[in-house]
Amino acid sequence: MIKFKVEAIAIAIGVAFSAGATAQSMSKAEYKSGKDGIAAEYKSAKADCAKMLGSGRDGNRGTIRRKICEAEAKGKNEVAKAELEASYSPTNQNRHAVNIAKVKADYSVAKQKCEAADHVKQVCMEEAKAAQTRAMADAEASTAPTSKP
Repeated sequence: MIKFKVEAIAIAIGVAFSAGATAQSMSKAEYKSGKDGIAAEYKSAKADCAKMLGSGRDGNRGTIRRKICEAEAKGKNEVAKAELEASYSPTNQNRHAVNIAKVKADYSVAKQKCEAADHVKQVCMEEAKAAQTRAMADAEASTAPTSKP
């Protein structure tokens, strides 16, 4: 099982790096294949998360781990879809969508992790929101059109 995950991660990284190199030559069939691969990866990740039920001794922790896992899986799915779209049609708008997807994914995971923080939950949520605000500003700045003097 671990070997499969390592191979899947290696393939995903390879696809991510090769996507930039083939951005100009991605065919419709490659795009559809990429979408199908992303959907299959998401389905597999969700199935892995569903196994995290926890036991009576774990109390609430098993449920929290499952929710974090699901947030991570959904975030990776959304980022992968945005990256695929940016590879297929490389525009500033699509590159911006990738940055926004990454920010939203990080915030979603952070929120779920804050659920486990019990007595410092409010502080955790405030920090997560502040981090999201900073990341959104950075994403806006990185994709803003540059003006030449």
